Amino acid sequence: MFFAEEKFSQLSPLKTWQLGFVSMTVFEFASMAGTFVARCTLLKGVIEYSRQGAQRRAEHLIRLRREFSQREEFKRIATA
Repeated sequence: MFFAEEKFSQLSPLKTWQLGFVSMTVFEFASMAGTFVARCTLLKGVIEYSRQGAQRRAEHLIRLRREFSQREEFKRIATA
Protein backbone atom coordinates (compact mmCIF):
# COMPACT_ATOMS: atom_id res chain seq x y z
CA MET A 1 0.00 0.00 0.00
CA PHE A 2 1.29 3.44 -0.89
CA PHE A 3 1.75 6.11 1.76
CA ALA A 4 -0.68 8.48 0.03
CA GLU A 5 -3.25 5.71 -0.23
CA GLU A 6 -3.00 5.06 3.51
CA LYS A 7 -3.59 8.73 4.32
CA PHE A 8 -6.46 8.96 1.84
CA SER A 9 -8.12 5.82 3.21
CA GLN A 10 -8.05 7.31 6.71
CA LEU A 11 -10.01 10.35 5.54
CA SER A 12 -12.77 8.55 3.69
CA PRO A 13 -13.49 4.98 2.67
CA LEU A 14 -12.37 4.15 -0.85
CA LYS A 15 -15.06 3.00 -3.19
CA THR A 16 -14.21 -0.35 -4.78
CA TRP A 17 -15.16 -0.97 -8.40
CA GLN A 18 -15.82 -4.41 -9.75
CA LEU A 19 -14.70 -4.38 -13.40
CA GLY A 20 -15.27 -7.88 -14.70
CA PHE A 21 -12.67 -10.06 -13.00
CA VAL A 22 -10.72 -7.07 -11.64
CA SER A 23 -11.57 -5.32 -8.41
CA MET A 24 -9.88 -1.97 -7.79
CA THR A 25 -10.32 1.18 -5.78
CA VAL A 26 -10.73 4.65 -7.20
CA PHE A 27 -7.18 5.50 -6.09
CA GLU A 28 -5.76 2.47 -7.91
CA PHE A 29 -7.70 3.31 -11.06
CA ALA A 30 -6.54 6.95 -10.96
CA SER A 31 -2.94 5.83 -10.48
CA MET A 32 -3.15 3.47 -13.45
CA ALA A 33 -4.80 6.10 -15.66
CA GLY A 34 -2.21 8.72 -14.69
CA THR A 35 0.64 6.34 -15.41
CA PHE A 36 -0.84 5.48 -18.80
CA VAL A 37 -1.20 9.16 -19.75
CA ALA A 38 2.35 9.93 -18.55
CA ARG A 39 3.85 7.10 -20.60
CA CYS A 40 1.93 8.10 -23.72
CA THR A 41 3.09 11.70 -23.30
CA LEU A 42 6.70 10.59 -22.87
CA LEU A 43 6.51 8.42 -26.00
CA LYS A 44 5.01 11.26 -28.02
CA GLY A 45 7.75 13.62 -26.79
CA VAL A 46 10.51 11.21 -27.81
CA ILE A 47 8.98 10.81 -31.29
CA GLU A 48 8.62 14.58 -31.75
CA TYR A 49 12.20 15.15 -30.54
CA SER A 50 13.59 12.70 -33.09
CA ARG A 51 11.53 14.26 -35.89
CA GLN A 52 12.72 17.73 -34.91
CA GLY A 53 16.35 16.60 -35.13
CA ALA A 54 15.83 15.18 -38.63
CA GLN A 55 14.13 18.38 -39.75
CA ARG A 56 16.96 20.56 -38.44
CA ARG A 57 19.56 18.44 -40.24
CA ALA A 58 17.60 18.75 -43.50
CA GLU A 59 17.31 22.53 -43.12
CA HIS A 60 21.04 22.78 -42.45
CA LEU A 61 21.84 20.72 -45.56
CA ILE A 62 19.58 22.91 -47.73
CA ARG A 63 21.23 26.06 -46.33
CA LEU A 64 24.73 24.67 -47.02
CA ARG A 65 23.83 23.68 -50.60
CA ARG A 66 22.41 27.15 -51.27
CA GLU A 67 25.49 28.79 -49.78
CA PHE A 68 27.89 26.62 -51.79
CA SER A 69 26.01 27.20 -55.03
CA GLN A 70 26.26 30.98 -54.62
CA ARG A 71 30.02 31.21 -53.96
CA GLU A 72 32.28 31.64 -56.96
CA GLU A 73 35.06 29.43 -55.56
CA PHE A 74 32.74 26.46 -55.25
CA LYS A 75 31.20 27.07 -58.67
CA ARG A 76 34.70 27.04 -60.17
CA ILE A 77 35.60 23.82 -58.35
CA ALA A 78 32.33 22.13 -59.33
CA THR A 79 32.74 22.97 -63.03
CA ALA A 80 36.43 21.98 -63.16
